[in-house]
Amino acid sequence: EWQGELRIAFADLEVSPPQPGDTWRFNLCRNGFTPQAMSMWSHCPSTFLSAKTMASLAFSGPGIILSDLDLVAPVVGTNQATYVVRNTAKTERPFQFELSAAPATAPEAGGTTRLRRLCPAGEKSSGTIDYTLADAGAHDAALGLRDVVGKQTAWEHPFRFTAATPLGIELHTAFPDGVVEVTLDTSRLRDGPFAGTLCLLPGRNAKPVRTENLSAFTGRRAITLQVRDLPVGKYTVRVELTNASKQPAANRSVPL
Repeated sequence: EWQGELRIAFADLEVSPPQPGDTWRFNLCRNGFTPQAMSMWSHCPSTFLSAKTMASLAFSGPGIILSDLDLVAPVVGTNQATYVVRNTAKTERPFQFELSAAPATAPEAGGTTRLRRLCPAGEKSSGTIDYTLADAGAHDAALGLRDVVGKQTAWEHPFRFTAATPLGIELHTAFPDGVVEVTLDTSRLRDGPFAGTLCLLPGRNAKPVRTENLSAFTGRRAITLQVRDLPVGKYTVRVELTNASKQPAANRSVPL
């Protein structure tokens, strides 16, 4: 982990200083060559120089500004984003956070979480935002921070992240016996016990050829699948679990 600070005079950019209420398109990108890596403030699926995929940089007068935001490492299930905001005004200001996220392949399956709080004059305020992800994989998301009194967008940022699943899956095959043993490890999941289904599919999105209903359990659990009568080929093991609150806890597929 590292941090960097840059100071660039507006005169060096050959532009007039922005005024409160102005909004610029803005982005930052870092290229690493050993090893190869790239990270950027606002996700750009095509070219970094595309203004359409840049984030909005809003300039405002005294009021709510974002000091720090950490999504940690998003996983399938319940997550917490931590934030720190600062109020540069001389009066107490209410602010509102909005966090929306949806699977990149299913935008209609997304949702938005809103949080409204107060920040004392001239001080910082910190807290957490809870949000739930139902699926693993790439997500398109957006975060917004608004100064309710000043009716200003203090920070707005579209981005893409990958939601991991903390569900452990171990596969052990015994072809002479015609069985596959699947061991599930839920020790890293929260809010157990867990229940759901385990399916064996001849492909990632095909109709299951084996389905096992999983009753409530915690920790590790082994499931044996009979596969002697199945044709030779590539298969996928898919596990879907819900937690004690009946909310999605894990959704993971692994090739067999």
